[in-house]
Amino acid sequence: MLPAHHDVLVPSTWAKRRVKAPRIIQLHVADVPAADWQWIGPVPVTKPARTLRDCIKHHVPRDLVAQAIAEAIERRIITRTEARRIERETP
Repeated sequence: MLPAHHDVLVPSTWAKRRVKAPRIIQLHVADVPAADWQWIGPVPVTKPARTLRDCIKHHVPRDLVAQAIAEAIERRIITRTEARRIERETP
C-alpha cells in the first residue's frame, strides 16, 4: 500500500521560510547532527538508524517499525546490534 503522505525533515533554519509543500508532503523541522546524515546521490537523508529512532519516537505503529528493522537487517543496512540499540534507546 502506498503511504498517504511522505515525511520530509528540514533544518530548523527553514522554520521561518514560507515553504508550501504539496499535500502529500508533511514537513518536519529539526536540527540533526552531521553524524546522522548520509548522501544518496545529491540528496542528504538521515541514516537508517536515525530514521528508525524517529519512527519510534513519532509513534509509527510498532509492527511497521519491526518490519522495517527486519528488512534493514536482511539488507545489511543495519546490524542486529544496532537494531537492539535502537529498540533499547527509544521509549
